[in-house]
Amino acid sequence: MKKYYFFILFVFNLWLFGHTLWAQNPVPALIKGFVLDSLSTEPLNEAGISLRGTLKGTKANKNGYFELKITPNTNLELEFSYVGYKKQRLRFRLKPGEIVELRVLMCVQEGAEVVVVIDKSKDGMVMLSPKTLKNIPTAIGDVGDLMKVLGMGVSGNSEFGSAYNVRGGNYDENLIYVNGIEVYRPFLVRAGQQEGLSFVNINLAQNVKFSTGGWQAQFGDKLSSVMDVSYKKVKHTEGSINVGILGGSAHLGIKRKRISTLLGIRHRDLRYLLNTFEVSGSYLPVFSDFQSFTTLELHRKEATWKKELSFLAAYARNKYRVYPESQSTDFGTLGEAKRFFVDYTGSELMNYNTYQGAVSLKLKRKETFESTFTASGVQTYEREFADVLGAYRLCEVNKDLQDSNFNKCNLVLGDGKSFRYSRNFLNANILSVQNRSAYQVSDKLLTEFGAEFRTEKIQDDIFEYSYFDSADFLRYTPPIDSALSLQSSRISAYIQASYTDTLYRQRGTRRKAHVYGLHLGLRVAQWSQNREWLISPRAQFYFRPDWYARQRNTKNSNVKDTVLADIQFRAAIGVYQQAPFYRELRGFGNELNLNLRAQKSIHTIVGMDWSFFVGEKPFVLTAEAYYKRITQVVPYDVENMRLRYYARNAGDAYAYGLDTRINGEFINGTESWFSLSYLKTSENVDFDTLGYIRRPTDQRVTATIFFEDHLPNNPTARVYLRLQYGSGLPFGPPNFINARSVISGPSYRRVDIGFTKFLRYNANTRPGELQSLAVHFEVLNLLGIANVISYNWVQDYINNRYYAVPNRLSLRFFNLRVVANW
Repeated sequence: MKKYYFFILFVFNLWLFGHTLWAQNPVPALIKGFVLDSLSTEPLNEAGISLRGTLKGTKANKNGYFELKITPNTNLELEFSYVGYKKQRLRFRLKPGEIVELRVLMCVQEGAEVVVVIDKSKDGMVMLSPKTLKNIPTAIGDVGDLMKVLGMGVSGNSEFGSAYNVRGGNYDENLIYVNGIEVYRPFLVRAGQQEGLSFVNINLAQNVKFSTGGWQAQFGDKLSSVMDVSYKKVKHTEGSINVGILGGSAHLGIKRKRISTLLGIRHRDLRYLLNTFEVSGSYLPVFSDFQSFTTLELHRKEATWKKELSFLAAYARNKYRVYPESQSTDFGTLGEAKRFFVDYTGSELMNYNTYQGAVSLKLKRKETFESTFTASGVQTYEREFADVLGAYRLCEVNKDLQDSNFNKCNLVLGDGKSFRYSRNFLNANILSVQNRSAYQVSDKLLTEFGAEFRTEKIQDDIFEYSYFDSADFLRYTPPIDSALSLQSSRISAYIQASYTDTLYRQRGTRRKAHVYGLHLGLRVAQWSQNREWLISPRAQFYFRPDWYARQRNTKNSNVKDTVLADIQFRAAIGVYQQAPFYRELRGFGNELNLNLRAQKSIHTIVGMDWSFFVGEKPFVLTAEAYYKRITQVVPYDVENMRLRYYARNAGDAYAYGLDTRINGEFINGTESWFSLSYLKTSENVDFDTLGYIRRPTDQRVTATIFFEDHLPNNPTARVYLRLQYGSGLPFGPPNFINARSVISGPSYRRVDIGFTKFLRYNANTRPGELQSLAVHFEVLNLLGIANVISYNWVQDYINNRYYAVPNRLSLRFFNLRVVANW
């Protein structure tokens, strides 16, 4: 089969290349003009002009002037972009030798810091403006929060941490790239509040691309999703400061001739938010990180080959210490109310220190060839210390309003003790060298290829034990004292081709042009431990019929104002295989299964994007249906935010569903969206007798709403509303194989609201001058709903019955922050 995959891809590329060589080269058309601010008509120096779907593009000079040659007789989409301004997109089809002059007036959204841009690209990836997150009321302010509110199959049932699930997968199945470098989560984290900040600094990001399935071969070997983040290349002096009750952040960008430097620092202190937990005590959670990204241009302006050297460095320290004192949890129904009370003594300490760096050399020849060589490394030191003793009591609660003992315990059902001790150390070192290249064979054909070699060295020293004495029934975990080490290497390579063309059909007096594109790719990979070769062919197709397109001309005859209102259909199919990483290899007994095979999945996706107008307001309706078949599944159980793998290929699984989303200007000058998803995912494993059961991430219905509004006559006063809903996840008692997923937890419901007042906003400032100053007041968890993240299982000594005692998340919290940008 390997030979057939390579042969098919080779023949396809050979045909396209030959087709291009023998095609005639007509006289190119020319688009030229000026890019100006719509209010002041001042030129926008270095405004970006690019042909979507290609590597072609240019920049406006200091006078705002630009020229761009394009291929005639082809439907093209030209995009104009500038920091802080709305993107402009124009569609063209020009004759050979035709010259078009444009006067593009770009608008700033009055009273807003940024313009939200959410767009589905031709390869099915969602294009996100990273600055969108700054307006969404969240506890952490991390990129993971943006993913959770996105919808389209993305869900997350915790306001802490950056973990999110995509279409039935877990967060270990998500790929995250920053400037082409894969980044990792902490290994030992047990709960979301311990994880702290993710690697991605949203203040430094230029754009974010995200795929919920069916992505191209250039992205790696995971099962669920991929996020591709690109950091900014600074064009002028810029910066920001964000200070609030839960911490703050700052960033600074400096441009000096050929050198641009971007610095970012973040600090989070969540002690005030954690004090809303049912477990009272002294919380000391401090998360800090520092990142720098420097770019050095090695070429002259007139050089044919553009050479660019970049350096990325990062340090992160996540320290979580807690001295728990007591816990009081009420649960059950009004007729059978229960109370679980615990007295604690001891402490927990989680400490994660991570160092990461990369150096890249980028070569670019005109607009036809681009190649990037990258060497990167990450070193992490993780410590987990716990010494906690708890004495608990379980009782029935009197809910008779007329009784003098109302809301007091009237019958003790059980009591006991629990103890957990751990001294765990984990050190990991990961080094990588890779190349990513792209060659624009013609305006219709783009080829991309690359390879990576990676080494991994992990040392894991574990010493832990625990016991749980419930109603004279002792559940004791024998001490685990082991020193595990893993040293291995991985190789991977990919090649893909993207072909775009136009079909012409004569309908009456009008000639219609239907645009289509095809992406074919192949990815191969191997891990040195099991020596398993993974061969993953992938294909994506899109078709944009010329059904709903209208064009209107302004009074200025030199300006073409094109309004997009059309439909794009998409389909994708491919093989996605996830080779085991350290977490999957380590079983419940902390042994390593080095013979574990890769989990294999086939994605089948069909979808559509419909751009339309209601009056003059633009909207986009997106819908996707998908089916995933997964074999050689490695089952796992979820303990709070910790995944405990069985470290064996024990069965198969499936997932299917439908995601829908509509976004647009429901209110003039704002961006809002509504998303609704349905999911069903089940697995059948060989170590139980249950057949197909719900997977731990089987959340059937999820809905997200983000709504933005402002005062009619005062756009500097704005409100942002976020709503999330998710139906209940399955749970089961630990260490009972035939009781996995036996109950369904309550639904997840959360409403956050934020109010913003811009004290100053002026987009036409010079570099280094204050552009905006705003005060944000947020009410997190507005309705005060105590959402459940997991359960403790307690046995009584009256009925020998197990009770699921919920572990709940934070309650209502008021946050205040001040943000300045320049």
